[in-house]
Formats: sequence, C-alpha cells, structure tokens
Amino acid sequence: MADPAPATLTVTTHLTPAQQDEVMALVERAATLDGHRAVNDAGLLALRSDSTGNASRPAPVHVLAHHPGHGSEAPSVGYAQAVWEDDGPVAALVVDPDYRRQGIGSALWQALATETTARAAGSDAPGALRVWATGNTPAAQALAASQGLRAIRTLLVLGRSLDGDLPPVAPPAGTSIRAFDPDRPGDIDGWLRVNSRAFASHPEQGSMTRADFEQRMAEPWFDPAGLFLAVRPAQSAARADEQSDQQEEIIGFHWTKREPGAAGGEVYVIGVDPTAGVRGLGTPLLGAGLRHLRSTGATTVDLYVEADNVRALSLYRRYGFSPLTCDVMYAAPARQADGLG
Repeated sequence: MADPAPATLTVTTHLTPAQQDEVMALVERAATLDGHRAVNDAGLLALRSDSTGNASRPAPVHVLAHHPGHGSEAPSVGYAQAVWEDDGPVAALVVDPDYRRQGIGSALWQALATETTARAAGSDAPGALRVWATGNTPAAQALAASQGLRAIRTLLVLGRSLDGDLPPVAPPAGTSIRAFDPDRPGDIDGWLRVNSRAFASHPEQGSMTRADFEQRMAEPWFDPAGLFLAVRPAQSAARADEQSDQQEEIIGFHWTKREPGAAGGEVYVIGVDPTAGVRGLGTPLLGAGLRHLRSTGATTVDLYVEADNVRALSLYRRYGFSPLTCDVMYAAPARQADGLG
C-alpha cells in the first residue's frame, strides 16, 4: 500500500486576505525558531499581490499545504511560492516547525515545480525553477539533496553593532548627499536609472520598475529620510536631459531599512552609477545610512552581499561588518530542469 500523502495541497495565483494573514503568521512562527524569515522582501510583496501576470512574466504561484485528512479548510502547515524574475521563477518555501520531517517540504517543491513548468510553457519566461534557502539550514540542504538540486548562488549576511566609529560621510569633491524626496521631480526616475546601471547584471535588483519602487514606498518600513542620494551638478546636456531637475543628476544611493519595532536596521541596497566616473562614493553613502539608522535608535545593522562581490565585501569588512549567516540559491541541473514535475 502506498504511503499517505504528507499534506493536502492547494495551488493558486491569488490568496484571499485570510490566507495572506495565515501565511504571514506561518512565516513569522517559523522565523521565531529559525532566526530568519524563509520568504524575502520580494516574496512578501508577491504574497499580498493581486498581479495576474503577462506574456513575459506569469503571475506568482502559491502552494498551501494543509494537515493531511483535514482538507483545504484546515490551517496551513506549509507554504511555497514562485515569483518570476527576468531569468525565470524563484521559489521560497516554509514548513511549520511542528510539521517538519514529514515530507511536506518535498511535496510543496514538487507541486511548485510542476505548476511553474506548465505556466512557463505558455509564456516568454524561462521555466527552470530555483529556490532560496535562507540560512541554508541542514533541513534546507537535506531537501535540496533529496530533490537533486545544486547550489548556484550564495548571498552572505554580514552585520555589525552601531556603537563606536562609523564610516566617514564627506563625499568626493563636486558631489553631495541628500535625502530622497518623493515629491521632487526626477528623484524616482533618477533612482531607477542609477539602479539599473549599477545592477545591470543582477537578476532581481537590476530589473526593478517604477511600480516595484512605489510598492516598496507603500510598505510600513519605508522612510524617505533613510534613502540617501549622491548628487552632483549635471555634467552634460545629454545627462541633464535625463533629469527632471536639469541642474542636478543622481549618481548613487544608499537605501536603508528598519522595520517598525525592530532593534536592528539594514543596508537595504547601495548603488553607484558605473558610468558617472566618480570614485569613493561607497564609503560616505554607507556612513550616511549607518548614522541615520543609529539616530532612529537601531543598535545593530546587517546587509546582504553576493559572495563573489569582492569590491563590496572589502568595503563592508573595512568598516566592521562580519559574517552572520548565508542564503543559498539551489536549482536543478540543466539536464533535469525540464522534468522536475
């Protein structure tokens, strides 16, 4: 006789408000034990999204796992999602701590892989599914091994106390640093322009759109005073034409983040326009953001950085950041990618 299914699964592209609340509670319950959320910022936004997708990027896929034998009306004991990036779908997965090691994670992954392969077939989006393992825990490594997945990317999580000395804030000659102003013409478009140049090869950050930016502005943690812009007088008519304010161009930024009530803050993202021809902006941008976080009462700060980004790692280590943990992205080998279902 076959073993019973580890859970009853519900696959959908739209979660009701009640389901959203239930999944968020599950994510937070697991985070209390694991020390980190299994779903990143982009995933949390997708969780609450009403997106229906389009020809190039299908709608997010959600899979809910319910206690076996209790049907889809039972509380969720596991959750998985796939969000389409420019280079294909990226998954996140979480299982209730009380229901782990019962095959629920494998069932969620297999259902998600089958669904994303089917949806990608009718769109311009690549179909190979990858998954982030936040914290890269032994359980995540075991699940990846059981499904034949291999590590393809590593994000290091670094942190430091906000006590003591912080990086200097004096910017290079001819530049200045100011706070983002959502009502100032050109600030959003200028930020998007620099972001796309700074992260041209980055699959998530480099593809951010104005809608993505505005979605984050609507989050409870967003603080315009914590988004710093490095600016200088417009250098040429061509560059001036890119800016609504033709007297100034944005050439770098440091976006900080501190969730309401959190003791720590985050270096959300730092970017410098590689075409601007200015060196030495990273240090003062970092310093400005860390001082802001400390002024809000944050006592620690962390950040995420690609493990192979030698230049950024050098900057952060120079100013007291040390490793905390890491997130690893897993994917099926190319020969298996089309047969995951």
